Amino acid sequence: MDVRRKQWRRGRPNKRRRAADNDDEPAFEKVPRRSMANDRQSVRVLLPVKTRHGVIQKTEVLNRKEDSPVESDEADDGSASGEDIDEVHETPPVAEESPEDKTPRTAVKSLSDKYRQLQQVKQQIGSMASAIVEDPQDKVGHFKELIALLRNGAPGISHIVQRLAALTLLEVFKDVVPGYAITAPTAHGSGPKQKLKKETRALIGYEEALLRYYGQYVGCLRKILARHLKRLKSAQSVLRLRLSTALAQVAARCVCGLLLAHPHFNLRGQLIELAVHCLGSSDDKMSLTACQALRQLYRQDRLGESTLDAVKRTRALLKARGLQASVASCLRHS
Repeated sequence: MDVRRKQWRRGRPNKRRRAADNDDEPAFEKVPRRSMANDRQSVRVLLPVKTRHGVIQKTEVLNRKEDSPVESDEADDGSASGEDIDEVHETPPVAEESPEDKTPRTAVKSLSDKYRQLQQVKQQIGSMASAIVEDPQDKVGHFKELIALLRNGAPGISHIVQRLAALTLLEVFKDVVPGYAITAPTAHGSGPKQKLKKETRALIGYEEALLRYYGQYVGCLRKILARHLKRLKSAQSVLRLRLSTALAQVAARCVCGLLLAHPHFNLRGQLIELAVHCLGSSDDKMSLTACQALRQLYRQDRLGESTLDAVKRTRALLKARGLQASVASCLRHS
């Protein structure tokens, strides 16, 4: 037993030796470390400085490449204040860009933003048009958003968006307009005393909404043509007049397209009036578009009602403005 006890005591660490090791740990922690972040730099330990906040160990960093010593401070207790050490941080001067360098970047960024915005509007218009064509009765509310784009456009790209909206509405109305004229709601027998089926009420509501949006679309085309005529009479810049002419040409194309696609539908008289108005326009493209549309209308009209209305309005135009070559050629070749 004594032998085992002696061996066990030999294996235990001595308390005095353990206390000595613990006393050496703070001294080892106080020794400054050499930074290995940069192999080109070497650190030299300087004399410590004693302040009221504690002892500050001074070190000097030597840069071998530039041979310029840089001093750094390390405090034992980490409580050095700004009164004892003043650090000056120098920031390198930033070269300011001249206005000539900023202008091309701003213009390119503006064009990029407009192009991105135009692509988003195109996707929005395409998705709404596809939804209406797939299910007109349930998605008839999308006409309101398309007509809003036709009226207001979009900031910065309003003239392009208005033309896209006008042509999109033209194609959509060509597909969804029925082959008969929509009569008043009272003609369907939708009085307060008569009960209708759910499907019949839904169909009547859809026809009323379709006719309302169709009238708003024709009204927008009328305003575009009237605004263009007003700008022609007033002094306008070349760019503004060019954009107005392009939009008016699209409006004339939409008017003639609706008239030829559905001459039996509602608001036929207003479309013929607008087509005759475009026929007497000073713009050659608008006049040619209206002339070709009226010629085709004369050929395909079997009942003669649309032709009679168009001839009456053309005669009134000739009487008001005098004989014009474009109007006379339309009547001569019809």
